[in-house]
Amino acid sequence: MPRRYPPEFRRKVLDLLKSGRTVAEVAAALDVTEQTIYNWRNQAHRYRAKAGAELDRERRTRRRSTSPSPSWRPNSPSPNAPPSY
Repeated sequence: MPRRYPPEFRRKVLDLLKSGRTVAEVAAALDVTEQTIYNWRNQAHRYRAKAGAELDRERRTRRRSTSPSPSWRPNSPSPNAPPSY
């Protein structure tokens, strides 16, 4: 049965990787398999990518909702104006 690690422990492992330690060094020092550390690192990358994509989507939506509609831009014909021939 796989062993469960607390989230704080996972964060500590990822922080050690960010500080420049190799996966092999961290695995040996903390008695965790290298594959487990690779899995945690990949999960963290996917989570950040997903969070970034959601933030970009939110920004685009907000930008779209706050930008003036084409009918309110200067020099654009009114939607109720008669057609010019």
